[in-house]
Amino acid sequence: MARTVNAYTLKLRDGRYEDAKSLLAEIKASATRLGAQQVRLHYASAAGKAADALILTVEYASAADAGVAADKGWVDSEANALADRVAAPDGPVQLISNGTYTEVEF
Repeated sequence: MARTVNAYTLKLRDGRYEDAKSLLAEIKASATRLGAQQVRLHYASAAGKAADALILTVEYASAADAGVAADKGWVDSEANALADRVAAPDGPVQLISNGTYTEVEF
């Protein structure tokens, strides 16, 4: 089974670092509760247009596990409230992009 990663590129809004840390800690706890194996936060220090962005990765053992977690998330009130906070125009972060990546063994 190939690991699957959901990656979210986020821009930190000015002066909102502590708010962002708090929100992302809540997201980590929620994703873990829904079945994520690892949730990590990265800083894009040298990434062209993505420089200075935060990259949140949510890792699953397989695409099937990621799908189960997504299905749970759609009906989970806590997960939906967190998604609304990320999407809020006055939130501490702005979602720039997201994608799902499946590991390829070589």
